[in-house]
Amino acid sequence: MSWYEKRWLIEEYSGTLKVGTRIKDRKLNPADDLRKRLAFDAVIACAVMSIERPVRTVVPLDEIMAPAVHMSKPNHRRQRGPPDPNQTIASFAVNTARLAGFIPGKRQPLPGTQKLWEGYMLLSLFVEDFKAWRDYGMI
Repeated sequence: MSWYEKRWLIEEYSGTLKVGTRIKDRKLNPADDLRKRLAFDAVIACAVMSIERPVRTVVPLDEIMAPAVHMSKPNHRRQRGPPDPNQTIASFAVNTARLAGFIPGKRQPLPGTQKLWEGYMLLSLFVEDFKAWRDYGMI
């Protein structure tokens, strides 16, 4: 990545830090308090930016493709199309938890740790099946 391409990532980070944490609205007097708060906000801004990234930049392609291939098998009761390569990490987490039975709602749009863990365990099995099907030319 060239220095100019990195500039846009820095701009996005700066925008996330300003808007998400409302750093300009803080009324902190001592410089030490400001430094401590900025350090915390910087970590939060990085986390928010990573959640908004397309899943393909973080998750291996096999983990994105495996659930779609598994769900499209003829004997499976739920038919799905191909996965969206531009889905965010947050939507990937919801879809992974759905494998374990999570149903997003108004009061709980994101899965908890238990459902996410169960979904990821199923996802790892789907990935192994996907790799075997691909290796034997079935996909």
